[in-house]
Amino acid sequence: AEKKGMDADDTTIIMSDISKKAMELTKDVIMELLENKIQDEEKRKSVAQKLLSGEMIHVTPISAKEAIELGLPVSTKLPSEVHDFMKFFRSAKMSVEYIE
Repeated sequence: AEKKGMDADDTTIIMSDISKKAMELTKDVIMELLENKIQDEEKRKSVAQKLLSGEMIHVTPISAKEAIELGLPVSTKLPSEVHDFMKFFRSAKMSVEYIE
């Protein structure tokens, strides 16, 4: 819509407006969720921008390493009870392996 300017049709302008509002709402939610996790507001904004930038699509998983590099509060330390419990949920296809 911005590139086409006055040549953009109504549907393009409306969809552009809706998209901008959705992105702003998502940014606000990210900022709220991280408010007590990342104290520095500029860092929170940086994390929100990274998640919203389009660099990653919504189905792209974020590894623990990537999350830590982003500054997200992540821990990979799980109690042994969790690992014991997960043994009951082994995949029928052994393509998934639970690492203890």
